[in-house]
Amino acid sequence: MSRAAELNVRSMLRVGLMLEIMKEAEKYKLDVVALQEIIWKEQTQNGITFMISSQIRQRLLCFYLVRDRMGMIRIKSCFNNILFINVYASTECSEGREKEFYTILQETSNRLPTTIQDSY
Repeated sequence: MSRAAELNVRSMLRVGLMLEIMKEAEKYKLDVVALQEIIWKEQTQNGITFMISSQIRQRLLCFYLVRDRMGMIRIKSCFNNILFINVYASTECSEGREKEFYTILQETSNRLPTTIQDSY
């Protein structure tokens, strides 16, 4: 059985933070960790990513980045494929950007598979 969690890290600039997150994931036996509000030195705005275990990495079917703050991974499972969606909705957006963000989120949601026979 796989375990998943989400974590708003606020920044990846702090030294040792990635190692700290990896240790916590191991401690709680997490296979998928959805990270939000990450920012690296080169970036000017926050984004998302996934941290996955080596077990899950072998079953990873795809990683799809919709936007810098919206992405998904699809994992092969015994009976069905599992889709993890990771979204970071900033509270500091202008009204125009916020509307665009939610429009893209709705369009992406409308394209998701509706049955187990569908695929993304």
